[in-house]
Amino acid sequence: MNTLSVLEEKIKLLIIHVQKLQSENAALLLDREHFERVTVELKSENARLIEENVKLQEKAKEAHISTTKGNKQLDALNKEREVTKNAVNELIKSIDVFVNGEAQQ
Repeated sequence: MNTLSVLEEKIKLLIIHVQKLQSENAALLLDREHFERVTVELKSENARLIEENVKLQEKAKEAHISTTKGNKQLDALNKEREVTKNAVNELIKSIDVFVNGEAQQ
């Protein structure tokens, strides 16, 4: 009977151990489900951010193109202004020469 008591005690301990493992397993399953939900949410957020990033890159590219175009237009206008300024200065000199020539006669 002593052997039977020892065996009974070991079976009780095994049952307690199995119950403990079942409890831990249930907790781990809950954690896993939570992490799977979080993973799905993060993947969704990542996809949204990738899409937003693509849109922002397109806007940045458009802004760069627009800025480059605007800079070229400004350069052209500055050259025109310089040509106009030189033409006006030449005209003023011609008028001065003409006025001085008239004044001397």
